[in-house]
Amino acid sequence: MSVMGSSVSEASEEKDGSPDEAEFAAFYRRHYWFIFAFANRRLSDEEAAREIAADTFRVAWSKMSERGDRELAWLYGIARNLIGNEYRRQLRERALLRRIQHDARILDTDSTADLIREALLELRYEDRDILYLTYWEELSASRLAEVLGCSEASAWKRVSRARKALKDILTKKGHGHGSA
Repeated sequence: MSVMGSSVSEASEEKDGSPDEAEFAAFYRRHYWFIFAFANRRLSDEEAAREIAADTFRVAWSKMSERGDRELAWLYGIARNLIGNEYRRQLRERALLRRIQHDARILDTDSTADLIREALLELRYEDRDILYLTYWEELSASRLAEVLGCSEASAWKRVSRARKALKDILTKKGHGHGSA
């Protein structure tokens, strides 16, 4: 069978249902560069492409016992989903940066990261953690509520309070406007 069509068969799984490490290692070697190139073409970022490729094989390893033949097309499907997640993460990150820049009226983008980092460090731990979970860890309202042990409405209220606290710190430093 060609490299493109090679797969890990059900026969390679160990008795307990988990995949055989040697077979998976060979599967990884055969397909890694295809997945890396696929991700790199879509992201134009080698570091992000390496992360997508690594995550693709991490997911593949965890799902090996659930599936029969594993082929390159299956890996492309996993990578495609992870790339979609990366695109959404980048959009949320840009939206957050725009929102903070707008709220703080910051025009110098080189200093934006330093200003935000300093302001975040001045927040209470709980507020900082909520902002990190929401914007950097990309938790949905339901997941955030689960982590915080509260309702979705309460979780979003906490996010709103944390954002206001961040805005207040930036305003106090002279980087925001007075209206809340």
